[in-house]
Amino acid sequence: MTDRTKSPAKRFKKAVLILSAWLILAFVIGSLPGKRILEYRQLSKHGASTQGLFLGPYPHGQVKYSYMVGGRTYQGVGRPDEIAKPIYRIAAGETMAVHYLPEEPAISCLADPSELYSNDLIPALMASFLFPTAIIIAVIMRVLKRRRLRLSRQGSSAAPINEGSFN
Repeated sequence: MTDRTKSPAKRFKKAVLILSAWLILAFVIGSLPGKRILEYRQLSKHGASTQGLFLGPYPHGQVKYSYMVGGRTYQGVGRPDEIAKPIYRIAAGETMAVHYLPEEPAISCLADPSELYSNDLIPALMASFLFPTAIIIAVIMRVLKRRRLRLSRQGSSAAPINEGSFN
């Protein structure tokens, strides 16, 4: 029975299942960068600035820094695009501007949070849309390929070819 011969209720159920899977994937994939993007939005609206110290390079080309708020020292890790100079030109202990949330000082960044928000929002939304779509299409294509293969095997075993007759 193909999709065309199935009842509308079964086709609707299949469509709801596919849409549900897509929404779950979009949520999971979108939440990976989404948390940081929401932090950038909060920092751009309610953030404060202070001076921090460059502690040194961090794995994957990132930078580690520290800053003080209310007598307490915090540490953060920033992306290389958040700093104006290349990492190799910054000496340990050099000061840099740090943006943080006064309500939650552990949330911080080095660059202007408004810029980081606007730079990261579109790619994150695209990834949240494109990756789930690609995954769902790949799964559907694989299921259809397996179904065609199974049907072709059933067709060849159901009616063996008799080489002696042309009927």
